[in-house]
Amino acid sequence: MDTSTSSEQHQKSKSPNSLRRVSEGLYRNPTSGAYFAHFRLKGRVFKESLGTSELPVAKRKLRDLRQEKEHLDPNAGKQTLREITERHLKLQGNLSRSSITKKTGIANAVYQQWPKSIDRPALEIRASEVEEWLQNVTQGMRHSSRNEWLFFIKGVFERAVRDGILVKSPVAHLMPVKRQAVERLTPTWEQFQAMVCYIRNNTINRRCAASGDFVEFMGLSGLGNGEVAELKVRDVDLARGTIWVRRQKTDTGFHIPIFPRLRPLVERLVRAQGSDPNAKLVPISEAKHALESTCKALNYPHFTQRSLRRMFITDALEKGIDVKTIAEWQGHRDGGKLILDTYSHVRRPHHDRMAELLA
Repeated sequence: MDTSTSSEQHQKSKSPNSLRRVSEGLYRNPTSGAYFAHFRLKGRVFKESLGTSELPVAKRKLRDLRQEKEHLDPNAGKQTLREITERHLKLQGNLSRSSITKKTGIANAVYQQWPKSIDRPALEIRASEVEEWLQNVTQGMRHSSRNEWLFFIKGVFERAVRDGILVKSPVAHLMPVKRQAVERLTPTWEQFQAMVCYIRNNTINRRCAASGDFVEFMGLSGLGNGEVAELKVRDVDLARGTIWVRRQKTDTGFHIPIFPRLRPLVERLVRAQGSDPNAKLVPISEAKHALESTCKALNYPHFTQRSLRRMFITDALEKGIDVKTIAEWQGHRDGGKLILDTYSHVRRPHHDRMAELLA
């Protein structure tokens, strides 16, 4: 035996910086007094600092750490960031097409723009990697958009924790940023009527009549783009004066009245589709571009399809309709909380009329 090698190994074991075994799985640095966990479980070796120099605390933390690691799936330890992202995207549930498209875009940014290889085990992903990726891909975005990207990547790691792939999420500490105040553009009733008229008379657009119907239906019903696009003739009950609507976000159904100013349009659309109950009430799925070009032509602010819903709600509030009823017409189940938080802005003339009541 090489005596010099034996001597070096002996000296190394005596080194004050080497860890000393205290009990099964528990080691201590004799210089700093800090305790460390070092144990094998389910065929894997775990080495971690316990962050304490007190023996009772170290024993408790070691016990908790073992319990955490027991939760890990030994067969899932090599799952990569790509795999856990793909699984999270696949299990998003019944979301609208636009939401699925948005989340797919975020997932693609994970695949294509991650700072390091995403085909490494998810166990190797560090918080700094996620922070770097998030900072790069959301640069210049509004706070609300950044939060959407944050919630997606947090969801990826939280699902991996629930599936036993990770003990804890590397981004559990990241919090959403406060949303910026935004100007919610809302057309007046007169502007709305002018836009509908302009779209219908724009003969350059071969879909002008249908686009005009679509915009008018949204403004008169208070429904969103996806909800109007899914309406079929069979959803309309002219005798009872109701329309059955499927809410895109929650995949639930609700009824709205056929409001007096909406009824002539509904009756005309039903007649136009003939006797086919499965025909779409409006034969197009959106009027975004028609609305955009109309706003430019009329020198209006950039009103969107969502602006039409805000117009409907604002108009209903100004007419004195109670918030709970408006919420039911929107398919909300919160008794009006969202309406109060988001849509209770009203125009100055309404404030003035309300103030006159105190004369």
